[in-house]
Amino acid sequence: MAEEDFKINMLKSFTKEQRQQMVRAFNRDPEMYNAVNGIGGLSETANHGLLQGTTYAGEDIFPGVQVIISTGGKTHATVRTNQYGYYSVNLAAGTYSVVFSHTGGQSEPAEVILTNGKTATLDYDSEAVPEPPKPPEEGGGA
Repeated sequence: MAEEDFKINMLKSFTKEQRQQMVRAFNRDPEMYNAVNGIGGLSETANHGLLQGTTYAGEDIFPGVQVIISTGGKTHATVRTNQYGYYSVNLAAGTYSVVFSHTGGQSEPAEVILTNGKTATLDYDSEAVPEPPKPPEEGGGA
């Protein structure tokens, strides 16, 4: 991140209450907690990729969602989101199909491409309405 994108003085100008609120938010978000404390993430030389994300129900977090990761009809991993709606899983580099399953149903498969040493983020909102398919375009024949 470029220095001009993030100004430490902005944080220094927070009131005590704003700083406490920020700390509470960081402690509730495992990804932010790890980033602030210098842990987590992948080494650039890792021989796998990391898939992570957060599940939501509209504006609220959605814990306990089952995340099913497969390719070619074979399930490679199944994880469940934690109390913060967060999940993460290390996988070999490749293309995966991800489905989020919960008591209200399940998502359409989403495709994710993982690369060694890189993190891919795939969030899910159970209340998001997928866009309807576009109607076929009219043929422009003579």
